[in-house]
Amino acid sequence: METLFASNNYKNDLPFPLKHQVHLIGALNRAMEKDMVATSYILEGERGSGRYCLASQFAKALLCSYRNSIPACGECVQCKKIEKGIHPDVIKIEHDERYIKISEVRYLAGEVYKKPNEADRKVVIIKDAERMTEEAVNSMLKVFEEPPYNVVIILTVVNSSLLPATIVSRSIHLFMSGIPTQSVVEHVVEMYGIDRDKAE
Repeated sequence: METLFASNNYKNDLPFPLKHQVHLIGALNRAMEKDMVATSYILEGERGSGRYCLASQFAKALLCSYRNSIPACGECVQCKKIEKGIHPDVIKIEHDERYIKISEVRYLAGEVYKKPNEADRKVVIIKDAERMTEEAVNSMLKVFEEPPYNVVIILTVVNSSLLPATIVSRSIHLFMSGIPTQSVVEHVVEMYGIDRDKAE
């Protein structure tokens, strides 16, 4: 199994926000390498820190046919389907509405107990999970208390204190560092070729 830093090219292939989260990526890669992936993860960080990006990259690595590490191969059928948002074994709640409703979580909770369609496990990603209503949280608790063995749940949050202690205590909690302003400026200048003064 290949790991993230087998060559410098792997690090260079990371999406921009994740270049500043290599310590977390290393921890996730070691967990995959040792077959010690947890059932649930909380990715906490300020907006723009790459929380959802890391969740998506982690999902790819978990299901990738050739490289179970971040970044995944990006070329196999599993990776391409995840990239397009059409993989049947990756279940997402990712909209930007104010609340995550109980109907959405009930559907998700029902799906996780079904066998995977194409991969050997399922991955659930809930973006900004603190937006779940109280009813939605209660509907989700059973999944955390009696998790299926072949499911990995990834919650992204800005403020984990808004999640129930039951969920937090059953999850691996990873804190994402903010991206330095200067790094953002340099990235914008490089990507779009604009003047540095305008980028700042």
